[in-house]
Amino acid sequence: MAVSRHIRRASTGSKKVAKKAAGVAVLVAVEIKNADWDFAYRFLKPFLNMFAQAVPPAAPVVAIVDQIVQLAQNVKTNRQAVAALADRCVDLKAAMQTAERTRKSVRLQEAIERSQTVLNEVHGRMEAWAALSTYQAVLQSTTITNDLPQSYTQVLSCIEMFQLVVTIDTHTRQEEFIQRQKQDSEDLLDQLASLREGQRLVLGMVEQTHDGIHQITSFMQNHLTDYSKSDPRRETLARNLHLLIKETGELLPDLDLSRGEVEIDPGDGITPTLWKAGRLTVYQTGTLLSSRRVLVKRIGNQMENHPKVRERFDREAQVWLKVWKNDKGRYTVPCWGYFVSEVNHYLHLVSPYYPNGTADVWVKSNPYVNHIAILRDAARGLSVLHSMRIVHGDVCGANITIGPDGNGLLSDFALSKTLDELQDSAETSAPDAQRLRWQAPETMETAAVSMRSDIWAFGMTVYELLTHKDPYFDQKWKGLMTVARMVNAGARPTRLLDTDVVKRGLDDEVWAFMTRCWLLQEADRPFVEEALELFNDPKRGT
Repeated sequence: MAVSRHIRRASTGSKKVAKKAAGVAVLVAVEIKNADWDFAYRFLKPFLNMFAQAVPPAAPVVAIVDQIVQLAQNVKTNRQAVAALADRCVDLKAAMQTAERTRKSVRLQEAIERSQTVLNEVHGRMEAWAALSTYQAVLQSTTITNDLPQSYTQVLSCIEMFQLVVTIDTHTRQEEFIQRQKQDSEDLLDQLASLREGQRLVLGMVEQTHDGIHQITSFMQNHLTDYSKSDPRRETLARNLHLLIKETGELLPDLDLSRGEVEIDPGDGITPTLWKAGRLTVYQTGTLLSSRRVLVKRIGNQMENHPKVRERFDREAQVWLKVWKNDKGRYTVPCWGYFVSEVNHYLHLVSPYYPNGTADVWVKSNPYVNHIAILRDAARGLSVLHSMRIVHGDVCGANITIGPDGNGLLSDFALSKTLDELQDSAETSAPDAQRLRWQAPETMETAAVSMRSDIWAFGMTVYELLTHKDPYFDQKWKGLMTVARMVNAGARPTRLLDTDVVKRGLDDEVWAFMTRCWLLQEADRPFVEEALELFNDPKRGT
């Protein structure tokens, strides 16, 4: 039976619309039979479109399936198999209607046309089988039995084809959505990487609210590498990212600066190579996000044999972040991040660059500065850490940075133990004789650090800055165990009574505080709050 016969069996609503469109078209055609047919076509086109939309592509197939179901009831033999074939035709109709509702595509149209061909063949067979009398059907039962599997398989194939069309089209739509999302990200990124538009967006976001700032800064940081280093948009995006974190007073969302956030200045470093805390340390300057001068510390040996570096420093970064939120760089030097270089696998730490250097060198170069003020600032920094239950682990003059106003900033907190865990070569794990001069006896013996061992080291730092000499400067050091035995036996730094030393602040009261810091029993040592009270005394100046 021709497909055109089944169009008339479309849904009632569709037929009414189709009849109306066709009727109007006929009336108009009669009226303009002698008119210009180009004009006629333009006039009739909307009605033709209405007719095309009134009859869905699957409507003829729906009509065929309805007839197949009716015919199947009249087949005299093979009734179970015939009924199963009819059921599959119904399934095919449902699959087709689902696919048609889901999406109209070239693949769908091809599937409909294929299904029409198959269903026409099934309809023809079913019509022939239904027309057989009982006797004829019995005689033809073998032929029917042989024909049924082919028809059944063809219908199943059509069902699978529609399911595949829906799957493919759904996947295509998902891919299209992903691509459009990607384009949205690229458009936003281009805006943020624009000199004028990017700054306008950044400043506008800051003025409106800080909600969502973390998400947008994370987006900007993660997409820095979308632009090549030679692309000027990369530098602009970096500058706008720096402007955003500067205006909001936040650190970068990810302190793993492995995306090229930092450019190290060419050269060997700003100071000679140093051994600090038992590790080879090279100080270099660089630029963060093409905007801010930073100090880059290359610490220790290569990290290539330490796969847990990222995990360990991710945890450490959370400590840095908490301290930053608490202190905002008032009394501590923030660590802005870290990275392990791809070429030589050296660990680098990034912090603000303060050209005045560290307190141990600064006070000797500027002997008339207020030494007590620097120690007061260091005590405030230590108080910040201890209030958060964070142990510094390496308090000394070299870990007090001098800020732009001559103020003291405690640096490199909670770092010493982390590096010891990650760098276990014989060269770097050997105790530094100089470092021992600040260490509490329990740290010498077990490498354990605590807030009480910090207080011991702080007392040594007071001695170092006020005397301009290292603790035990007048005693020979002959190895770790010898030093530990000496300290446990009562060896302490020698008090200096030079006029200059006393003028810097080393009076009886300060000396008494220092000696309490060096008590052998940890519980007997003072808390950092006593240092604050001592150095905040108005008689010691501001």
